[in-house]
Amino acid sequence: MRTSTQLYRFSKLCRKLLAVAGWFVLAVYLATAGSAGTARADKVRLAYLPIADHLPYFVAKDRGFFKQEGLEVTAQVMSGGAVQIPAMEGGSLDVGHSNVVSVILAHDKGFDVQFFAPGHPLELEPGHVGAAWLARADDTKVSSIKDLAGKRVAINNMGNIMELGLRALLAKAGVPLNALQIVEIPFPQMNPALLENRVDVIGQVEPFVTLLGMDKKGKALARGIMGGTIGPSWQISGWFSKKSWIDKNTATAAAFIRAMTGALKYIQSHPEEVPALIAANTRMKEDLVRRTVLSFHPTALRLTDLQPVIDAAARLGMITKSFPAKNIIAGIAPLE
Repeated sequence: MRTSTQLYRFSKLCRKLLAVAGWFVLAVYLATAGSAGTARADKVRLAYLPIADHLPYFVAKDRGFFKQEGLEVTAQVMSGGAVQIPAMEGGSLDVGHSNVVSVILAHDKGFDVQFFAPGHPLELEPGHVGAAWLARADDTKVSSIKDLAGKRVAINNMGNIMELGLRALLAKAGVPLNALQIVEIPFPQMNPALLENRVDVIGQVEPFVTLLGMDKKGKALARGIMGGTIGPSWQISGWFSKKSWIDKNTATAAAFIRAMTGALKYIQSHPEEVPALIAANTRMKEDLVRRTVLSFHPTALRLTDLQPVIDAAARLGMITKSFPAKNIIAGIAPLE
């Protein structure tokens, strides 16, 4: 016969075993809940622009790749990194898409921003060079970059990839930056500003380059944002976040990467759907999409596509010094 002390110890042991069993059941439930379809989707607050370069995002959204990965994406239209980075710092944005120079400048100032997902556009010669530096077709005083001294040149924003491109072209032509007047004008408003003689040259992107060419009212002084000054292939922009967000939300970031990778493979296997997908998510008509020069979207990031831009930003005085491209690419990012 057991004593009261033995019964107490036996009862205590049973309670411990039941507690362990309870935790085990809870752990199994949490581990399998996702496969049963009861797990709550990861929420991602994302910023984008309704432009052709964001084609992989349109595909991931419209063809269900985000949903397939259990991601609930809340998207808002925001201009580039100059606006998105402060929003991330303030905690109202998780993932953004910025031109590379804004992220490079932010890193130079001590922000912990990093590119982490594919779906980024490349300027890739010869078939994927859509941007151009344009003057009026009838302007006999401007026939090359060397003629920009004393002229009015429009770019969309200072402190971004267009400013770096302008600096690179001017340096190659031997024209000081302070020898011209730089005017900030949004891309959709540049063509009218040029044709109405409010500026002399514009740093323009697609589809506006094609639209001006269709009217035969513009002439190209240089093709490409950099005019071929940093090589035949380089990264224009990319999906980025704070390193602290990526480290804290690694599973969510990995799901985002898988969704974008799936979208990119879908684009490669369904090229006939591209015009309709872009038209449905932008203000472009399908026939205009077919006329424009589209960027190339690789399925992985490459250090060699980013390093030349960093080096150029340092050489041309936009950052204090160059640094390795790996410093602004997250460890989770797919690399080639």
